[in-house]
Amino acid sequence: MAARISYCGRARNLARGIFEQPSNGVGEAKLLVPGTVFSRQYSPDGRFLLYWKRGEKTRWDDWLHPLTGDGKDIPLLSSPADEGDALISPNGKWLGYVSDETGGEYELYVRSFKEDGTLGTDRMRISTDGALRFAWSRDGQHLFFTQRDGQMMSVAVKTGGQTFEKEPAKALFATRMMFGYGGGEAFDVTPDGKFLIGTLIGEPTAPAPTIILNWQAALK
Repeated sequence: MAARISYCGRARNLARGIFEQPSNGVGEAKLLVPGTVFSRQYSPDGRFLLYWKRGEKTRWDDWLHPLTGDGKDIPLLSSPADEGDALISPNGKWLGYVSDETGGEYELYVRSFKEDGTLGTDRMRISTDGALRFAWSRDGQHLFFTQRDGQMMSVAVKTGGQTFEKEPAKALFATRMMFGYGGGEAFDVTPDGKFLIGTLIGEPTAPAPTIILNWQAALK
């Protein structure tokens, strides 16, 4: 079990921001990053907290908060495009993220992640028909993401070398996510390869709900 957890919100009388506390619930919450910011992931080596926020002159950006040293935050992805929901690969060598930098659909990209918290210039586009939420497999050998039509896709990857290698994406199954193609933590993958997906229930062809106004009059 992880020794600590981070979350965004407000703790008691403290300002809004990202807080950290022991995962066993013992001890007080510690404010790590103030403001309207959203915790995303601890780096595999435990040196950084990855989070995202809205820039003053840019849109959604990804940042690193060092958990050691001077604690000065590092802008990881910051441009006129939306860049959000970044995740570091399990071996700590690659960063996956989604962006609408092409001016249209959100797509999934990967870049090398260096020990000092900066990125390489070796950007590789992974998706071809949209991607907004994604996850690394726990062994780092696959990337999973959903297309615009809700199809879950799988990409076999090799992350151990100096270059990132990938195979063509394969369709796995159709989803009916609670958040559709929009926001929210839509899915995750367990260490043994099971998918956890927030799913809509009921038939997609079911009639829309009916709202009855002034129903009290029908009781007379």
